Amino acid sequence: MAWRRTTLAFAAVAVLGVRSALHGRTSETAYAAGALVALSWVAFLVVAQLRIRALAPSRPREVAPAGMWGAAGCVVGAAACAVVVLR
Repeated sequence: MAWRRTTLAFAAVAVLGVRSALHGRTSETAYAAGALVALSWVAFLVVAQLRIRALAPSRPREVAPAGMWGAAGCVVGAAACAVVVLR
């Protein structure tokens, strides 16, 4: 359940990030930042779905380091896009 809530929270952040990136701006940087935020949300959605499936059995598998690094990379990527948008 926690991964679903986290994905929903990330979706809200992504929507606000894309909105901020594209609101009143027509530069290539704004479009690129908006696209990267959306792409990072899709990547996070894939990582979260893989983890949800791994947790489904009664004895879930251990967390794979690649999955956690992937989730962290998505969050850092969205934060980097926010820095670009706010400049």
